[in-house]
Formats: sequence, C-alpha cells, structure tokens
Amino acid sequence: MQGDKYRYDRTTPRVPTARPGKQLAAGQLPSGSLIVWDTEILAKPVSSDAPSGMISLTRRGSIMRPVLHLVGCGTRPTEDLPDFAAELRIADWEPHIIASPVGRRFVDTDHAAGCSGQPVRWDLDPDDPVSLPKAHCVAVAPATFNTITKLAAGIADTLALAVTAEAVGARLPVVVVPWMNSSLANHPQYDRAMRTLREWGVQLLPADQSQSFPWALLRERLDQVRTELVHAS
Repeated sequence: MQGDKYRYDRTTPRVPTARPGKQLAAGQLPSGSLIVWDTEILAKPVSSDAPSGMISLTRRGSIMRPVLHLVGCGTRPTEDLPDFAAELRIADWEPHIIASPVGRRFVDTDHAAGCSGQPVRWDLDPDDPVSLPKAHCVAVAPATFNTITKLAAGIADTLALAVTAEAVGARLPVVVVPWMNSSLANHPQYDRAMRTLREWGVQLLPADQSQSFPWALLRERLDQVRTELVHAS
C-alpha cells in the first residue's frame, strides 16, 4: 500500500509522537518515534467522505518511554530504589515503584515519588483516581525469599506479586534480582522456585549479600531489554 495515507490517533498524551488528526504516509512517523502496538489494533474508516485508502489506527502504547513496574520487597536495598528510578527516568523509562507491604517500610514515599515522577503504590486502592498503567517490563529488585517462592507458586496476594505474576503470564520481560542470606538460598523450596521461574522465562540476575546490591548489573540488563523492545516494534 505504498503511497496510501494513514491517520494515527494518539491515545497516550505522555509521548510526543503524531498529533491527533495528522496524516502520515504509510510507514512514516515523526523523527525518533517508535510505536509498539498492544494486543488489539483497531482499524476503521476515518469517515465516509475520507479519501480512498484512509483508515484510523488506535495506538495503545508507545515504546519511546516504556512503562516499567519497579517492585521492591522488604529488605534494605529497597531504600535505594527511588534513586535507581531517577536514573531510569533519564534513560527514557517511565518507572512506577510498587512496594510489597513490608517493602513499603523501606521507602520514603515522598522522595520516591519525586524521583520516579509517579506515586508509590503498595496496595490496590479503589479510591485512587490514577490507575496503574500496564507495563512493558517488570523488575523485582530486590526480591526476597518470600516473594520468589510465592511468585513461583502462582500466589498473587499483594499488588507487588499481582503485577509480576500478570507480567509472567503475559510473556513480558521480567527481571528478578534475588536478595537473601545463604541459609534461605539453600532452602530446597527456593531451588525449586528458581528452576520454575527460569522455565517460565524470568530473567534471574546473580546477587551476593556479602557485596553491594548489583544496581549497575540491573541497569545494564534493563538497557538490553529496552533495546529489544525498540527493535521489536
């Protein structure tokens, strides 16, 4: 359909791509704009008097600033999650910090909201007027023994577990950084859980509590994930 015209209706105002009603040649987008489509693409005639070959496509998400659900559990490195989120914003992610119920105790919510640009969430709140956007990727860092074994068992009894389980089921990129002492790491249930998560395609990064938390390694992996998302669009 070389030469046909398309109109891209922008439904996500956060990303500066095509303006509503702007007509673009097939295959053309504004410079630097990359689009990833959701599972449903809506195509319909623009209007009854539109030129032949005109359709309207509804875009559900943009890869320019992919949404990252950044899950923090109940352990000390979660204190550093806000600063990590600030780095990710500079790297063109849209991070949303989601704390486990115990992880919330380690997060300064005001500081975290300032760093991420989004409110910190830890529970499903029916009175919250701002819905949590669907993720392009989920990173659980740090991930405790409790979170890893529950995730592998299919338990989603907290918001943190629910968004991660949903991402696994949707076959989205999920990166997990385990963080626990050697006794818990040697627990037989933990070994089974790790094997299960690997079989499901979860990316598990190595970490050692005798050393600093591997934020740099996680950032490198997320950079790779973002590149893959862009290339797949």
